[in-house]
Amino acid sequence: MEKKNNRYPKAVWYILGNELCERISYYGLKAVLILFCTTIQKYDNDTSTIIIHMFMVFQSISTLFGAIIADSYWGKYKTIFILSIVHAVGNIIVIISSLVTSVSMNFQRLFTIIGLLLTSIGAGGVRPCVCAFGGDQFEMPDQEERLQMYFSIFYFTINLGSLLSSSITPELRKSVQCFGKDSCFPLAFGAPALPMMISIVLFVSAKNLYKIIKPTSSVITTSIGCIFHALRKKITASSNEAKRKDWLEYADDKYNTHEISDLRSALNVLFLLIPIPMFYTLLDQQSSRWVLQGTLMNGKIDFLNWTIKPDQIHLVNPLFVLIFIPFFNVAIYPLLYKIGINTAFRKIILGGMFAALSFAIAAVVQYTIIGQAFSIPSNESQLRIYNNIDCNVSISGSLVGNFSIEKLDVLHINYNTTVFNETDVLSIDLLPSCELKSNTLKQQVFIEKETVSSYLLTSKNNVDIELIHLSELKKLKNGNS
Repeated sequence: MEKKNNRYPKAVWYILGNELCERISYYGLKAVLILFCTTIQKYDNDTSTIIIHMFMVFQSISTLFGAIIADSYWGKYKTIFILSIVHAVGNIIVIISSLVTSVSMNFQRLFTIIGLLLTSIGAGGVRPCVCAFGGDQFEMPDQEERLQMYFSIFYFTINLGSLLSSSITPELRKSVQCFGKDSCFPLAFGAPALPMMISIVLFVSAKNLYKIIKPTSSVITTSIGCIFHALRKKITASSNEAKRKDWLEYADDKYNTHEISDLRSALNVLFLLIPIPMFYTLLDQQSSRWVLQGTLMNGKIDFLNWTIKPDQIHLVNPLFVLIFIPFFNVAIYPLLYKIGINTAFRKIILGGMFAALSFAIAAVVQYTIIGQAFSIPSNESQLRIYNNIDCNVSISGSLVGNFSIEKLDVLHINYNTTVFNETDVLSIDLLPSCELKSNTLKQQVFIEKETVSSYLLTSKNNVDIELIHLSELKKLKNGNS
């Protein structure tokens, strides 16, 4: 009787180390990217959101092409190696774009877009290859159990990388000052670039240990070819030709029964996964709109005595994933089985409902931030000023004393109002290091009795500062938009 091979392949640990470093690099850059676009490159919130999501779109498209290249041309090892270098080059270009300030803003923006494009191609291209390449190292069916353990460890590694980078890079951005600015985006981008370099070295160093399978044909290209061939044959089939059970069987003159059967099963599953893009439409807003929402809050978590940065909102998801994986296996899944939620499809539906609920809660939070969703004591009013400029600001008013707002923070000023409306003249001064031509502003603000009046401090065309009354958001609350 042949003895089973239960030894864990050494090469797998190098692959897992490579994945950990690569994920630290990718999520580290993504964590601070939206604030880099809004505060340094002076895009507005909507344009910044578009840039972030196009970055993720190109990464998803690159995933498809990475799989085709690995299966049909380069093989998994070569694809991972080459596209990891592309990823690293993209990181370096983004770092340079955050360092170079002597050129025009348009050039800085162009350089950033090029870096993000290369990063998305590299990160997306290796995504379908690394996990599968690790799976190739196992001997089947003897190591089936160890393969399943590997997939669990791989998923754990992804979330660990996300957790580490999402907690560290925002601290480097906020807590370190460099090049005369109150933040240090070059360091926040540079720190994740180092693990990317390490991941390449780690991956290449174990080449002699890898089981490298030569490329044959891509499942994706074969499936697409089968679909188009079947459709063409069905459309051009004569009326005298024998009818088939389903339209895919028209491809049986070119594709074997196994390929057609697998494709049929995949298409049936694909139909069930139609809601998944809608789920990720919501989930990926953690990198854009949720971070921007975080800039409108003070971030204080009193029971932890900790202030969370807006761009640290990313760490909540991987943190909960790492906590809930064992908790779900031990407690939640057995309970769900008892109430009939015992299939993957039903779990997907339940998860989608919770995702929708989370965004309903996010809407309530936004309503509370801007929409004056709480009562103000009699004869009192509150003025809120949200600082959307990457500089500290000092503010003084004729009715109140002196205040200061840190960059991307919010200031609350309480007024005692004896009449329905009050006015105050605010003097606003930015630090001399701020890269704006106008660093001072005097503006009258209006305070309504027993309400919150909200203003946004921002820059106009990267030249002047301006204070915008957020009155249009109050109309949304009253349903008059």
